[in-house]
Amino acid sequence: MTKLLVCVSTILIVVLIGSVAGAAMPQKAKLHRNASGSWNLDLAKSEFGEAPKPKSAHLTVAIKGNSLSWASEVVGADGNRIKQFFAGAFDGKEYPVRSEPDAGAVSASYTLNKDGTTHVTLKSPTGRMETTISISPDAKTLIIKNVLIDNSGERVPWSEVWRRI
Repeated sequence: MTKLLVCVSTILIVVLIGSVAGAAMPQKAKLHRNASGSWNLDLAKSEFGEAPKPKSAHLTVAIKGNSLSWASEVVGADGNRIKQFFAGAFDGKEYPVRSEPDAGAVSASYTLNKDGTTHVTLKSPTGRMETTISISPDAKTLIIKNVLIDNSGERVPWSEVWRRI
């Protein structure tokens, strides 16, 4: 569980981008606001529960049509710096998440929900994380609700608040 938490504590940052593709949705669907740009994790407003609280986190997102790419840099609770990179689409398919240092085989899939939120599933050999992302009406705040589930079924929930910079 610890290895997955370390990996996920950095991945959690990148997950947030999914909340806003701006892709066309059926008429009754809510608007997906665009999260392109730079974001910082608001440590004071986030609730990490049993997950390790990072010292800082920064994310840069680029969304064009249904395509999504992001890069993140997290300084973990232990002071170690981890960079992660993603390039994929809002199509429910798994795409690799690269990291420095290498965190092993990690993938992410993004799906836009009709209620205006985004669902993300992150998978690694030690478990998975299910995430729901929403963005404020003014598009300046991301709210991310995570549940980490290891291979034994242990669940670790936490939430994050991100501010556009």
